Amino acid sequence: MTIHVKAEQQNSLVNDQFVEALHESPEEVGLDAPAWSVPLARHYLAEEFDVEYCERHVRRLMSEAGLSWKTARPEYYKSDERAQEAWQEGFKKSATTWTTNTRS
Repeated sequence: MTIHVKAEQQNSLVNDQFVEALHESPEEVGLDAPAWSVPLARHYLAEEFDVEYCERHVRRLMSEAGLSWKTARPEYYKSDERAQEAWQEGFKKSATTWTTNTRS
């Protein structure tokens, strides 16, 4: 029973420290990426805390930390045709990332 409690306390501490790190940019914690992704977060957990969580659990932790899922849209749907063309020229497809949730 004592071992189980210590493991729970350790997981809680790791989760708390991980959530703190998520409020920093990956660059601020020494990673070469502009935003958090699930694979990057899993890598960070493995390197910093020597723990491995499944992607589903990492997504849950990221969501609980106040991050929201962001992905690129194939086209900007609220603009006129000229604005759409300009947007498409500047668009570069990128991996899906997590960012701080700004909704109330």
